[in-house]
Amino acid sequence: LERVLPALALIFMPLSAIAILGAEVLIVPVFGVEYAETIRPFQISISCFFFTGISSALGVSLLASGDARTPTVGLTIGCAASIGLCFLLTPRYGAVGAAWATVAAEILSHLYTLPKFLKLARPRVAKRLTGIGVSSLVGLLLYYGLTKATGVVPALSLALAVLIVLAGLWMIGEISPARLRIMRDLARRSSAD
Repeated sequence: LERVLPALALIFMPLSAIAILGAEVLIVPVFGVEYAETIRPFQISISCFFFTGISSALGVSLLASGDARTPTVGLTIGCAASIGLCFLLTPRYGAVGAAWATVAAEILSHLYTLPKFLKLARPRVAKRLTGIGVSSLVGLLLYYGLTKATGVVPALSLALAVLIVLAGLWMIGEISPARLRIMRDLARRSSAD
């Protein structure tokens, strides 16, 4: 658990941040100007991955500890919230409303399971997850701050934001030769199974 959960966070959170940032830079050049209106719903939907990968691991951890109720109730809350919020938000806000409904439902589901998980996990795991999340969010904020407030070219903002995410992960010790070896070994073990 102490190896797998931070490894998942290290994969999902920074990649989500980079995908959110990259959408603004890449969707129109790759797919054409007619897809410009898909950028915002895409970015909102991708932000779900901040929670999805971690929520899956939390649910599996709780199941392994003998608690089937918490992850089941959490998933039910998320599903019901997603359906309800989609019905409320989609008529007024369209695809953006549906994307936000999905993200809000995922967060609700995550928040329901998190307290039970934190009782199982050591504080060190929670600290690592927080550090990874903060590094990723700082990169997102930098990107939007640069592009929206100062008008810096999105591609340059993207490059700077990715560097900030990577620097933050390096500063907290998540990117190091030892951690990269651990992730490589985990990948090898899982592919051997």
